[in-house]
Amino acid sequence: MFFILFTLGFVAVVMTCMIMINRWMVSKRPKEPGVSDRDQVPTQAKDTTAEVKDS
Repeated sequence: MFFILFTLGFVAVVMTCMIMINRWMVSKRPKEPGVSDRDQVPTQAKDTTAEVKDS
């Protein structure tokens, strides 16, 4: 039982550290010139259907 609790605690700590490191790295990423968060088009709005040609 202790081993299961220890393993789950270890996984929770590692995941928390990875999330915090990821957030820190994203915040340090340089912004692209001329692009703001409000001007971005959501990826779901794009038409991603594939065209199938009949032979």
